[in-house]
Amino acid sequence: MHRLIGSLTVLAIVLVTFGIQTSNQGRFRAPETLFATLKAASLPPSDGQPVRFEGHQVWRVAIASLTDLARINTLQDQVPTLDFWTDPRIGRHGVDIRVSSTKGAQEALAAYLSKFSLSYDVFIPDVQHAIEKQLLPPVVAAPHLNSLGDHQSLLSADADPTKTYFTKYHPISEINEYLDYLVKEYPHLAEKFSLGKTYEGRDQWGIKLRAPRNEPSSIAKEKKEEWIGPAVVQYILTSLITSYGKDPALAHILDSFDFTIIPVLNVDGYEYTHTTNRMWRKNRQPNAGNLCVGTDPNRNWASNWGGDGTTSKNPCSDSYIGTSPFSAPEPKNLANYVTSRNGAVISFIDFHAYSQLWMYPYGAFCDRTAPIHVESAAQRAASALKSVHGKTFAVGSICNIIYQASGSSVDFAYDTANVTFSYGVELRDQGLYGFLLPPKQIVPSGEETLAGVVELVGVIEKWLKEDGAMDL
Repeated sequence: MHRLIGSLTVLAIVLVTFGIQTSNQGRFRAPETLFATLKAASLPPSDGQPVRFEGHQVWRVAIASLTDLARINTLQDQVPTLDFWTDPRIGRHGVDIRVSSTKGAQEALAAYLSKFSLSYDVFIPDVQHAIEKQLLPPVVAAPHLNSLGDHQSLLSADADPTKTYFTKYHPISEINEYLDYLVKEYPHLAEKFSLGKTYEGRDQWGIKLRAPRNEPSSIAKEKKEEWIGPAVVQYILTSLITSYGKDPALAHILDSFDFTIIPVLNVDGYEYTHTTNRMWRKNRQPNAGNLCVGTDPNRNWASNWGGDGTTSKNPCSDSYIGTSPFSAPEPKNLANYVTSRNGAVISFIDFHAYSQLWMYPYGAFCDRTAPIHVESAAQRAASALKSVHGKTFAVGSICNIIYQASGSSVDFAYDTANVTFSYGVELRDQGLYGFLLPPKQIVPSGEETLAGVVELVGVIEKWLKEDGAMDL
């Protein structure tokens, strides 16, 4: 039995050291008063009230050289609470940073960048305004999800929630109710199950898809403030279920493979983005001896955990690696599920946002990469994706296309769980909206990503028949 598992997250960055104008840690020195100003302005409120972001901006800083990169790395090291939306890398899109409007933060950051002749553009002038636009009610109101448990009311109203569900982003309670609805409507195809419990005791619900047949064969997902990832994965799930028996191409891949789809892995963190802090990244697990909460589930996998790359041992950092591999229960539960398949998983896809990338192993090593058939399948998937709405996704190994990333799910799936076609996919966009992609882009993003997945499955099916059978 062959299976596909997809998931949502991963990535990190190259840490570079230099011999000029640096400390013994390879970072440029800068005025401590400047760093103190940024640190104070970046600390979140501690009263438990919903965090607001009036006047906060997102700046895109160009990084033209290794020297520029070192200066930005210094900033990231010295101010772990500063919100880096992307990890720094050399190029025009260098790094995206959210800057607070309080306590002189914008002036301090501008002074630091000016000191080293680093140019920047403001591409989100007010984060709170962007958040509120993302939360605007849809033009066509979706059926109230509390009614999804009442099958008769749906029938009497002649309503199909799958038609309007993707006009907005949903909190975890509505996602779970939608999954219940799909399982109730399509019991011959879908089965709901729990990977396990999060730190705060919530279930990590997933759906197993399997068409009625004699010989089974199997895709999945994971992350936090990136709302588009869970939405796109649910779009793929809905398309596979509702198109079975109607669309020959989608029916064929469901006839050929079993799919496991986990809409949200970091359930506590995702819920926290809806109730308290839209920009939250990590899980909600306390750290002993530190007021800062959370571990980054994307850097907590038992694959070169704590090695080179964009990781941090500072609990206040958004990329905090945790106290040990799988110290966070959320990635541990998914790892246990994948490894328990005893090598039957043929593909793992970890979706999140943003940057438009389709990546394969390795993240931890820049001198090693997956075989050519893994790269070719990714190229085919990205080409099919582009054919839908014209969006270009760059393809390459994680370390070589962006930066070095230790402790990732993609490397773990490939090396430890023996998953041949293991990928990390960063969805729309390339920075115009960043993490705050408008809901009107959910369906287009879902449509193009579905096309990429369908193409990928077709390539895998052909590979299994022609080349891969002897290797499995």
